[in-house]
Amino acid sequence: MFEIEKGVPLPEGRQSGSVYPFRFMEVGDSFVVSEEDRLKNARAAAYSYGKRSGHRFACRRVGNGWRFWRVS
Repeated sequence: MFEIEKGVPLPEGRQSGSVYPFRFMEVGDSFVVSEEDRLKNARAAAYSYGKRSGHRFACRRVGNGWRFWRVS
């Protein structure tokens, strides 16, 4: 059986928003992802944000990381 409790506040939820700056980027802007384990997440986030916003992003290996550009 479950005990019903009253007056317990709801904890703050997770903040919405991306950790990547896609929504603030203009055409030609770029940023670098240097951790390999974040690359897959960053690429998925760029694709997802691009589908919602109509913007396009490109990703290329540069030096010791990956650079993301907004291309349209």
